[in-house]
Amino acid sequence: MPTLQTLSAPARTIAPAPASASARRVPASQPATHATLTAYTGSRAHQRVRVPLPWSGAPVHIAADDAAWTAALHATPCAHEPAGMDLRATFRATADCTADHSVALTFAFEAWSREQYVFMPAAVYNGNRFTARILGYPPSLDNPADIGADMPPIITDVPRLNCDAGPSRLALLTRDMATPAAGVFDPHTQRAWLFFTPPATALGDTGIDLVEDEQRTAATLSFVAPGVREKYRYRITTTRHPSSDRGVCFRAHDQVDIVVRLFSFACPDLAALFAEFMRLRATLTPAPDAPCLLPFSAAWQILEEKHNRENWCADHGFYATATNAAQLQPGWVGGLMATHPLLLRGTALSRDRVARTFDFISDHGCAPSGFFKAIFDNGHWRDDGFRPPLSDHWLMTRKSADVLYFMLKQFMLMDQQGCAIKPSWRAAARACADAFVRTWQRDGQFGQFVHADTGAIIVGGSAAAGMAPAGLALAARFFNDQSYLQTALASAQYFNRTFVQRGYTLGGPGEICQCPDSESAFGILEAFVVLLEVTGARRWRDAAEAVAAQCASWCMSYDYQFPPASTFGRMNMRTTGTVFANVQNKHSAPGICTLSGDALFKLFRATGRHAYLALARDIAHALPQYLSRTDRPIHAPQGPMPAGWICERVNTSDWCEPIGEIFHGSCWCEVSLMLTVVELPGVYVQPDTGLVCAFDHVNARLAPAATIAPAVIIDNPTGYDAEVTLLVETAADAARRPLGQNGLCDCRRVQVPAGGAATVALRG
Repeated sequence: MPTLQTLSAPARTIAPAPASASARRVPASQPATHATLTAYTGSRAHQRVRVPLPWSGAPVHIAADDAAWTAALHATPCAHEPAGMDLRATFRATADCTADHSVALTFAFEAWSREQYVFMPAAVYNGNRFTARILGYPPSLDNPADIGADMPPIITDVPRLNCDAGPSRLALLTRDMATPAAGVFDPHTQRAWLFFTPPATALGDTGIDLVEDEQRTAATLSFVAPGVREKYRYRITTTRHPSSDRGVCFRAHDQVDIVVRLFSFACPDLAALFAEFMRLRATLTPAPDAPCLLPFSAAWQILEEKHNRENWCADHGFYATATNAAQLQPGWVGGLMATHPLLLRGTALSRDRVARTFDFISDHGCAPSGFFKAIFDNGHWRDDGFRPPLSDHWLMTRKSADVLYFMLKQFMLMDQQGCAIKPSWRAAARACADAFVRTWQRDGQFGQFVHADTGAIIVGGSAAAGMAPAGLALAARFFNDQSYLQTALASAQYFNRTFVQRGYTLGGPGEICQCPDSESAFGILEAFVVLLEVTGARRWRDAAEAVAAQCASWCMSYDYQFPPASTFGRMNMRTTGTVFANVQNKHSAPGICTLSGDALFKLFRATGRHAYLALARDIAHALPQYLSRTDRPIHAPQGPMPAGWICERVNTSDWCEPIGEIFHGSCWCEVSLMLTVVELPGVYVQPDTGLVCAFDHVNARLAPAATIAPAVIIDNPTGYDAEVTLLVETAADAARRPLGQNGLCDCRRVQVPAGGAATVALRG
């Protein structure tokens, strides 16, 4: 008999139906499958029926209100994947109905606990089962009882499983995620399940809905068509925004197919879960090759001109992090990070202004603690906190970690270029490195916010400063002081043990409290790769691979289909390779905040694993299409954005702006693109393996061996002349020779005319 529940408002959690004889044909390692039919009044469920659904394909009957259906589940082994099963649930309406409904393929976990790790890419990590506070945007902890070095993570009001008693539910749509997928890891049985589904059915976006019973002893995971977020949906920092989602009023003979590819496998730890996810992330949603629109060199010309036109603050002498405004934020959103590519590839004017920016930061931007100050805004420095006076004197450690790393990268570049490094610049960098050492020695962590005068941790328990070990490792080399390396190694072990091995990194951006985020994950990846290159120790390669797989979960693995009438729909924007920043701000963005992704490329060279190369290429190749140009302006509600602007929004979710729309703004993504131009090769070739990878917006292939000497042919299908950096090496050279910092300075540059091609002899 079906399980029938009549729901009142608010809807109650529904326990899974007991398994019937036919349902028990499901392999023992798989959760039992059910067909679910839900009837709605508006977005509120008033009745839900669930019946066991056998894998044999035998039809079952299901009814709710005046709706009657048959459902059948067909299971076939996944081709080339022994651990995978392809499941197709076919629902057919046998009568007209008058109410809105949804149908779902439901998986019932009947041996559940709070320790189950629940994962939805870029949306949910460990179920987001953390203490939450209801805070407006921008959020900042406003209760002194929540503030301290040793407090547990506190997040904002985002979709999450309940860490307290009471109902516990996650209800999301596929468009909320970087990959339409869900994962469960059972630490007791050391088994994991990964569920992949197409982004949509004929009814629109699919819902992914996980419900725990109130005892946390059972749970159901449903794939729902159409997706209906019942009663409420998420809007920035609140899960209590009224939902406008609706079911469908079906007619007789209507049919809906829900497809899920399920992988069940032995899984010793979370590193294995994420490694398997990274391998399979595009299993149901392979993205076609993105078109070539704008070569890196053409993007560079637009961006350098824009930075000198709009970001240079002549009154104070620095490159601002906001256009036409005297604002500078060291670190995070581009301050003293934009200077790196401008120093490496810029004109004499740009390099002179880089030096003046260093002067300003070194002379005016150092706090008494040794960390860098927070924000210079129209003639005054202000703190990083959003809730004064409670947050007076707060400094975000992530900013100083970024600045330390990028200052030392640029010092090394200046040495290569034969440029003088002023004593004041050295002193500022060393003071910052010393501040990190003191904080580590006192507190055993770097925290998220510290006191500007003392360096004492105010808000702790964060991976925000995940890039600090990279800066400290470079400081050890540059200043010939091994105490910095000791702190780098100890703090990197802390980040690995406390965050990466637990399957999440927290608090990288300054306005998300301790929500899980990608920015700290990529910062930690940068640190682990630097330590791998500096020490050669295998453990840092293993650690880098573990966090790189988590980084992959934040990157879109498919091209979302924007509404045709939206800005991005009209422009045919591709989303593969865009990156979600965190679980609070539910949009992806062009690029990593604020890095090039060269750590992925370096990890590929160290391991030979093509997945890292492919991910770095996806991120790099996605960026130029989001650059507003004179001949291809990107429109915001206020009008077209000027040439050289990139907005951080790639809105596939309705969390803030409408889907496929942006706000009128220039941001850190421009710096990520500039870093990409100088830190990743335009074309990478391994002649001995036949590998050719074009990061740039060109096509590249090896010339036929029988016709000419070894060569690569580079085609430029765009309307712009291209200057393409070319890196050629053997696989053995890649494995044994770390690229280090500024490793592409001496790469060949190949001129390829618009619409033309160039054949380049390979000389090693």
